[in-house]
Amino acid sequence: MFFNDILLVRESVAKYGLQLPFADLGGLHAKDITVAQYDLTIQRVRNGESPTSREVQYCRYIHLDEDPFFDIAGDYAVLNPQYGDPPIERLCETYPEAFGTIVCLSVLEHVEDPFEVFGGFRKLLKPEGLLILSTEQSFPPHDVPRDFWRFTDDALRYLAGRANLKVLEAGYRLNIHGGMGVLNIQDMKTPQEIRSVYVVARK
Repeated sequence: MFFNDILLVRESVAKYGLQLPFADLGGLHAKDITVAQYDLTIQRVRNGESPTSREVQYCRYIHLDEDPFFDIAGDYAVLNPQYGDPPIERLCETYPEAFGTIVCLSVLEHVEDPFEVFGGFRKLLKPEGLLILSTEQSFPPHDVPRDFWRFTDDALRYLAGRANLKVLEAGYRLNIHGGMGVLNIQDMKTPQEIRSVYVVARK
């Protein structure tokens, strides 16, 4: 998850309102989360520190003390196959029209069938429920356990519309180009390009 994803949820809830119950699909509890805040690395590189310094690159990772949306949603549902829950497309069998707000952050690239997943969102949402979703357009492959897709904002608009969700907004968020000093943590040499894309939609 990106720190920018947390900001996206806060901004969207402030703009469109919070409806309860709230669910984070594919999310993790704070004890399992490392959030990437790339500005921390970028600022240190701008201040003249070496991009190849492990400390400079690893300072981007923030460990959270509490679940990332606790302060806006209280005790909310975190549903993830890693915790024994069904995949998103099957959650509706247990939780039909159960949630007022669903967030799904940095997950869609890992699902096999995004069309089926968007259909699942619709079945999980209450009438007038809100979906806040972000995923990557540009990011190195990362197996958790598999990495299938990259998306554009048009793709997310299409997927939401095809699932009969009303798109409130869609676009790009993170836009980190290779010259900003963020390196691939695997080799500490390759410039890392990161671009995220999001959609906010209502049932």
